[in-house]
Amino acid sequence: MVKDIRQSLEPDEGRHVILDLHMCVNGPERYVQAMADAGATRFIFQWEAMKNGFDDALNLARAILESGMECGVSINPETPIADILPLLEHGLVMLVDVLSVNPGFGGQQFQEHVLEKIRELAQWRSEKQTELLILVDGGINSHTAPMAIKAGADILVAGTFLFQHPQGLLKGVKELKSKHQN
Repeated sequence: MVKDIRQSLEPDEGRHVILDLHMCVNGPERYVQAMADAGATRFIFQWEAMKNGFDDALNLARAILESGMECGVSINPETPIADILPLLEHGLVMLVDVLSVNPGFGGQQFQEHVLEKIRELAQWRSEKQTELLILVDGGINSHTAPMAIKAGADILVAGTFLFQHPQGLLKGVKELKSKHQN
């Protein structure tokens, strides 16, 4: 699918489109080169899938960068930020995906306790003067989007809200954008 999406883009468009993959799988290292070859821009792996924790994550981050993709790490709502800070200190990860719902299916409620994690990451980013991006995924809607942005999120993933918006996808996007601008 990644290859088909990349090939469907006009050459000028392709340079501006980020194909961001959240690989919430066991053994994500098995997919790094295939996804790079298919045209993925960013490979986000699930921290909790790292059997040997930090060492596996560091090796995977290096492999992702060596493949030519950007590297991101995703954490579950209950995972403390402190768990990933040693990895972030290495400077190989350019994005943290803070899941605000439990992995598995769409339509879940935003877990507001993740706002503190977002603030903590934003503070760490400011203190370290890094350009780390903070992505928030899960339960994003017109009510939760402003809270996530205020806490420090740079990127929001809003699947159910957009695809099940009663007035359609475009109206849902406009609604989220208007909340951000207010």
